[in-house]
Amino acid sequence: EQNLDIEQKSHLVKAARKAAWAARLRYLPSATINLGWQAYDHDYAQSAALLIPEKTGVFGISVDQVIYSPALVTNILIKNKKIKFEKAEYKITEQNMGIDIANLYIDTLILRNQIGVQQEYVKEARENLAIARVRAKMGFCGNEEVMRWASQLSISEQRLLEMTADYKNVKVAISKFLNEKQNTNFELKELKANDPAFYTSELNILDYVRTPRALEQFTQMLVDEAYNAAPELVKLRTAIAMKKNERSMYVQKFILPDAKVSYQYQTLMGREYGKDSAMLGPLPMLGSVPLSYNTLRAGTSYSRFGIFAQWKPIEGGTKIAEIQRINEEIKQLNTQEMAVKTTLEEHIRQVVNKALSCYFSIEKDYKAMFAAKENYEKVKADYLQNKVQIAQVLDAQKTYFDSKAAAANAQNDFFKQLVWVQRGICSVNWTKADPSAKDWIKKVKTELVALPDIQL
Repeated sequence: EQNLDIEQKSHLVKAARKAAWAARLRYLPSATINLGWQAYDHDYAQSAALLIPEKTGVFGISVDQVIYSPALVTNILIKNKKIKFEKAEYKITEQNMGIDIANLYIDTLILRNQIGVQQEYVKEARENLAIARVRAKMGFCGNEEVMRWASQLSISEQRLLEMTADYKNVKVAISKFLNEKQNTNFELKELKANDPAFYTSELNILDYVRTPRALEQFTQMLVDEAYNAAPELVKLRTAIAMKKNERSMYVQKFILPDAKVSYQYQTLMGREYGKDSAMLGPLPMLGSVPLSYNTLRAGTSYSRFGIFAQWKPIEGGTKIAEIQRINEEIKQLNTQEMAVKTTLEEHIRQVVNKALSCYFSIEKDYKAMFAAKENYEKVKADYLQNKVQIAQVLDAQKTYFDSKAAAANAQNDFFKQLVWVQRGICSVNWTKADPSAKDWIKKVKTELVALPDIQL
């Protein structure tokens, strides 16, 4: 919510709402005021009837009320759907930002664990250097072996410095994501499966997917929910609906008019006549009231009220061509929707398989770490007594620290896949999950059978 990209998208959603209201308000009456001056051709004034002026001022006011307009109605419908389109764009940005932040958070935890392992590695390098010096004094090895351990210590210390710098830079990147001061110092908490940010806080999914049939059923349920919730598909469906509204407008134009109610009031003033009154003689009577040029110059006014409708059933074939164009665009969008669904299902199935692999690797990684640690301690003790060569110590040391790093981050690797699963139902942050996602979790509990815990 603090991210600037999210804020930009929220402004676009608000702008779409304003545009929809602006489209609706075009149905309100429109008032027009005309003020001007007009002159007639001199010959026209001479040859026309007696009472036609040569020059006159004009003032008019009119009010128009739209009754029905296919283009206006279509614009209102499309503007309303534009809100949904922009909301989907907002959702895409929000979920992608959530994935980026979640992965950055987890990568930071992984890096922090790696730093802890590297610190122990440096400590071991110092101890091994001390052991090598003792061995050299005892005549078990030459100075080249001491230098070998000294170089390893130097390399490991350099690596630790690089990792520490990377860790600080990642924290700067997190502050940038959150639009906070980038020199803010903070520490991240370790994640657990029962953390409220994960749906596993409400459902231990491994209890439900331990058989191939249950796993396939769960995966299919996840795919179906992703089809409903994925903002990419919401955008496409909205775009298709907008195209259908546009096509409907052209169809309506074949049979429906642009209709309006109009009231106009106009007055003429300051008129001048091409011939003076002496040459024209007396003016005719208007009933029992004699007319004069002063009366005519004083101005006259009139009003008009009417209902007007305009049909354009044939416009040079334009409507037919536009309908055909829209039909092809709808077909293209339908094809794109199918492609997105295929890609979405592929990604979900890959993530589910990877998540299961990461989960079942957690305990195995810890067992491997304990075995490697025991082996390394034994080999190091034998090395001090000159029972093994340096190559065996190096191999045991590498195996131990590799397995320790893998064990420390095994659960975090699972969490990275877990947030991608939650991305499929648009709930990267489960504490703010949509009601539909909560309902989906309840559906998993009712449709799948939970099995008791197992021992690996």
